[in-house]
Amino acid sequence: MARFEYGNYDLRQTSNFVNVPDHPVAKCMYYLDVVLDLVEYEESNLNKLRDYSNYDDLSAQEIRLLYVLCAALSPDELINKCMFQNDTLCGNSTNRIYELGHTQNHLVVANSILIAGRNRRVKCFMTFKQIWLLRNYIQPMLEMPNEIQKQAQIEATAEQLSQACTIS
Repeated sequence: MARFEYGNYDLRQTSNFVNVPDHPVAKCMYYLDVVLDLVEYEESNLNKLRDYSNYDDLSAQEIRLLYVLCAALSPDELINKCMFQNDTLCGNSTNRIYELGHTQNHLVVANSILIAGRNRRVKCFMTFKQIWLLRNYIQPMLEMPNEIQKQAQIEATAEQLSQACTIS
């Protein structure tokens, strides 16, 4: 984990490099994973939706749920609370995650945020470049309705084929 001086504060980076598949479902899963790492959100029933390496294992229903969760956890709800656009703090990366206790005085990080009617404790904060938001939220969310429809068609076709091949 890197440490460096920024202003009068010693910041500790806690993020790691990841390789996200170039697919809108995987990108939304990665976005969800990052956001859920920023806030106290320990529900294990979301683990499958966070496993972006296996994005192609999701059903149409799970992709719809992912879409709804990402919309509910929109950057509009998180920017300037636990997500901050700051190219300098990103360095050569498009985003970086930092420990909460090491904030700058001009980065006022919220102690908690309201998500789905519940207060969630903010565990760390993320800085990002605009391109990160574009690649991992805006573009994928625009493509998600098509992905949901494609997966539903695949599942319907598979169901029809399984019924057509019934041997009695």
